[in-house]
Amino acid sequence: MTRRRHPVMILVAERKLADFIRPPTPHGVLEASGVIAKAAHYYVIFDNVRRIARIHPSLEPGSKRHLWFGPKRQGDGYEDIAFSRYTCRFYLLIEAEKHPDGTYKALIDECDESAQYKQRRWVDFAFEKRNTGFEGLTAVRWRGRIICSRSARGTGAAPAARDARPVQGASTCCSARVRSGSLWLASSCRGG
Repeated sequence: MTRRRHPVMILVAERKLADFIRPPTPHGVLEASGVIAKAAHYYVIFDNVRRIARIHPSLEPGSKRHLWFGPKRQGDGYEDIAFSRYTCRFYLLIEAEKHPDGTYKALIDECDESAQYKQRRWVDFAFEKRNTGFEGLTAVRWRGRIICSRSARGTGAAPAARDARPVQGASTCCSARVRSGSLWLASSCRGG
């Protein structure tokens, strides 16, 4: 039996993001939590800054081609970033914030390709604590709809959510479809 070879990724160089773009925080720390490659740039989001960095692929330190993409928004930061070629929008995941119903729920901010903020929607899935929300995000088009799939570490689901959905174990994967209005509806949640 012939053994199949798989391509291997090799780290060629390593640099701090602060070498490319000036941190907007007083202490100068950037905690990167997600990145996508789109067209000729890398779009990086941060756990501690609610802002997007646009990094040129030359990776030349201090280059003026590295820019902040859009204005800084209020809050701690984003957990992940996704882009839909179908809607031409970036989807920015906020792990969890206090919802008017008293639970914590994730939010997804949306902005267009020119960094214009379009809207924010709650994800219809409750967590008991603020720091146990969704961590990863992917946007796909399926049957004419945009679906955002998210993943979470730990359950952290509020009791009602745990009773309503089979969520258990160390990770959770969910899909959500957009409903007109201000809500992403959770579906297909399962424990890992």
